[in-house]
Amino acid sequence: MRILAIDPLDRVTGSCYLVHVPESDVRLLVDCGGYQDGLNADLLTEADFEFHPSMITAVLLTHAHFDHCGRLLKLVRDGFRGAVIATRETIEIAKIVLADAQRLRGDIDSASTLDAIRWRPYGTHLFASPMPIATDVFVQAHRSAHIVGAVSLEIIAGPKEYPESQARVLFSGDIGNNFDG
Repeated sequence: MRILAIDPLDRVTGSCYLVHVPESDVRLLVDCGGYQDGLNADLLTEADFEFHPSMITAVLLTHAHFDHCGRLLKLVRDGFRGAVIATRETIEIAKIVLADAQRLRGDIDSASTLDAIRWRPYGTHLFASPMPIATDVFVQAHRSAHIVGAVSLEIIAGPKEYPESQARVLFSGDIGNNFDG
């Protein structure tokens, strides 16, 4: 499994990690966040990706803040056709966040692009067992206390029947702020 941080490491916003599993040629984005800091935030949010969006298998969202989902519309406009996988709460909040951000920017094409996103909620057993992405790639959600619907995501690569040989990486997303359960 290979992981590439897409964003410059000197920024707080714009969470986006490309995870490539060469054995199955699966490419996942963990988050696809927009930028919120400084005068160049809009330019950075609309800048070209360092990969071709059509090569991405799926996007996994940790939560719905703009700095974790804000570039999804650009990703779709640039050729992404896979699913955006998240909790039901994250999907509902992300739709509002994206529509509001585009309205504030005066983007008249946002409604059709937002409708083109293929949202896919995690199954009914969200925390019970890993969700298959491909034959040998799975994602396991773990509870997070950041905002409603937020999760940490564990990506597991390798045959399910041989767990001792699987590679695992955990993306925390943002954590904290919710101490009430």
